[in-house]
Amino acid sequence: MTKRSMRRLSTPAAKRLAPFSFAFAVLISGQTPVHAQAADPFALPTDITIADARSGEAEGPGLSAIAVDGRSLARMVELAYVDGELAIDAKSAEMASLPLDVGATGLIPLKSLKLADWSFDKLSQRLSVTLFRNKDGVNDVNLARFQRTGGGDRSPLPAMLINYDLSSTINKNGVQAAAVVSPRVVYGNFQAGGSVQYISQPAAGQSHIRRLDTTVTFAMPEKGLVVRGGDTITSGTQSQRPLRIGGLQFGTDFALRPDLVTNPLPAFEGSVAVPTGLDLIINDRRFTSAELEAGEFQVRNIPVSPGRGEVSVIVQDELGREVVQNARIYVSRNLLAPGLWKGAANVGYVRRRFGQVSNDYRDLVGTFFLRRGFSKSLSFGVSGEVGIGLKNFGAQFETTVFDRALVFSELRYSKTAQNSGFLLRTGVESVGDRFSVRADAVIPSKGYRDLAAQGGDPTPAQQINASINFNLRDTMRFQFAASRQKRHFDPRFPQQTRKVEVLRANFRTSINDSIDFYSDVSYRRSDRSNLAFMAGISIQLGKKRSAQASITRSGGRNSAQAAFFRPDTEAGEIGYGIQALASERSRIAGNAAWRSRHTRLEGQAEYNGGQLAGRVNARGTLIFAGNTFYARNQTGGSYALVETGKVPGITVMRENREAGVTDSQGRLLVESLTPLVPLQFDIDPDKLPFDAIARSTYRRVVVSRGGVASVKLDVDAYRSQLIKLVDALGRPLEVGTQLTAQPSGTEYMVGYDGLLDFNILSGDETFTITQAGRAPCSMSIPIGEIESFDIPEGRASCIGLDLAQAEITGPGE
Repeated sequence: MTKRSMRRLSTPAAKRLAPFSFAFAVLISGQTPVHAQAADPFALPTDITIADARSGEAEGPGLSAIAVDGRSLARMVELAYVDGELAIDAKSAEMASLPLDVGATGLIPLKSLKLADWSFDKLSQRLSVTLFRNKDGVNDVNLARFQRTGGGDRSPLPAMLINYDLSSTINKNGVQAAAVVSPRVVYGNFQAGGSVQYISQPAAGQSHIRRLDTTVTFAMPEKGLVVRGGDTITSGTQSQRPLRIGGLQFGTDFALRPDLVTNPLPAFEGSVAVPTGLDLIINDRRFTSAELEAGEFQVRNIPVSPGRGEVSVIVQDELGREVVQNARIYVSRNLLAPGLWKGAANVGYVRRRFGQVSNDYRDLVGTFFLRRGFSKSLSFGVSGEVGIGLKNFGAQFETTVFDRALVFSELRYSKTAQNSGFLLRTGVESVGDRFSVRADAVIPSKGYRDLAAQGGDPTPAQQINASINFNLRDTMRFQFAASRQKRHFDPRFPQQTRKVEVLRANFRTSINDSIDFYSDVSYRRSDRSNLAFMAGISIQLGKKRSAQASITRSGGRNSAQAAFFRPDTEAGEIGYGIQALASERSRIAGNAAWRSRHTRLEGQAEYNGGQLAGRVNARGTLIFAGNTFYARNQTGGSYALVETGKVPGITVMRENREAGVTDSQGRLLVESLTPLVPLQFDIDPDKLPFDAIARSTYRRVVVSRGGVASVKLDVDAYRSQLIKLVDALGRPLEVGTQLTAQPSGTEYMVGYDGLLDFNILSGDETFTITQAGRAPCSMSIPIGEIESFDIPEGRASCIGLDLAQAEITGPGE
């Protein structure tokens, strides 16, 4: 076999380059290798000719490195030239996940593969391949609103929060006081608490103090589930009337998953031959959203408003021409995303006379509902109720029709010992920017019962409702509505109105950016008929002040009212308002409120029909967290306790906005946080005190709903002080002597001449000295005067004494 016929596919890439380089050097110099090189076992081959080099290049580069979509693979691939075209071995192509025909073997020209692009660099022996995207990578465009990348630390802090609402009223009957206090203990996703009401003058037979509710809650944000025990309100479909129960509830809570898209949103699929930009047109507005690579793409979860709409996707073809795909859509929050489940199960005892007595639990009941999204246009669910001698079950669905409307329906059947019946709820809606319509009906049979009716509420009423909305312009809106309600006779409520019919029309328009005009006409017919008319105007006076006035005619009587108010929204603000009503019974009222950082105080006064009354109110939250009490001016919400290593005066940033300054203990309670979403905390380096040093201060934290999170930023108080340390004989401690400052535990190392750069703001008092073969000993830390230039000196007596004893007694004695 000759050299020319040798196969080179298995030759390593580095070795393949060597003959070409050597042959090129020989060609230039015209000399042969020296004998010393030939004797070297690692020397280049001496029998390579220019013809051999050209032959090797024609056969191909052999083993070469490969990068796919910019990612270098660990293994190399075999390459060769076939009829002047670069080819790749089929096994190597399969290893690199290149698109191959089934059963392909041998050498396959790269140009025959379906690749977006490829290139080969002979100098580096590197093949670079770009695949057509398969709806992945940058070609998987998810436009869901929650786009935060990366999670956050869950650092829950045990805390107690007490919401309070205290009020006192003065009127002709004297002074009355009332209060609602709601304490709760929180730790991460666990909460336990309740509410207690106090009334100074309760109704006859009722106590001054009443327990409102007591509940324990555990949330599972990753799964979107929540468990509640104690007093709760049942969850169900729109036809299942809610009940107050004392028991257990388990169900989904999508508010725990802000990243989850719960209702179907528009999506597009397609392919592009070359890299291009992607634009969206949503309801006649164009948006630039992404850059695509060659291959298939998909655009998911396009954010649009509920109702009818049109979405278009614009891409460019290989000739640079715009290609438009259009789609009509109907979006409804009543639909569930495909494959998504929603439901709840409730079991407990029905609670009655809530707010009147503390404990009145009767009749064990159970309810459930379960819904699932089957497609982007269909959701289906089942539900049931059992208890108080009743069985009630139902099924429901929601679906879109021709992408222009939503149709919904629910059918329920009930059975008791006395009778049985059914309830049908059905309707249709079509919502749009300019025109919207909705109609629905609730039709119960005479014998239909549910748990609410069995527990003492009136039976469900028959209802027919319809409404039409016109938006003639962006600033002019009309609404027409009609409603008819009819009840079967219920001997438990003989005085209730059996039939009510209402017709209503209203109009609203914006005269300019600050003035709105509105009017309303309604006709109500029940036991008596009544025609009412109202017209009014509202004026925005600057950013926070506003005024409003209206006139009304109802039941043959005229009235007029006017109001002027400014709300208090931030700490330090004063809010106020005044209202006046002119009618057969005139009324004038005013209020003023002051919101501090710690509480909100409000006073109200009213003159009504010759009677004068007043009220004062205090509202806020007391928080005990991190062994410290805090008071805030609002109730509810989530908090973060930021600690900056006990360094005061540190400006804390939240999402790149100033959140406040730490107190004398280096703490700051940040309120009004968005729960369950990663939040960024940092410090403002431009406002860092001169005697503070900051290390790693960036924190990303997730706060639980209604809870308190711990955010610790690595900040230390620092002021440099050069000190000198000597032993008992006055000699400087050896260079490199290890010291540990107490009580902080900070480690130091002694420099030349016993000098040490010490932080005098650390609060440390002693050094623990550790030397090989000797027991640790302690010494006091010398602190000099701030204004002095002298270097304070500290004496480690224990070290010098050990050395002296060693010199006298000698080793081993």
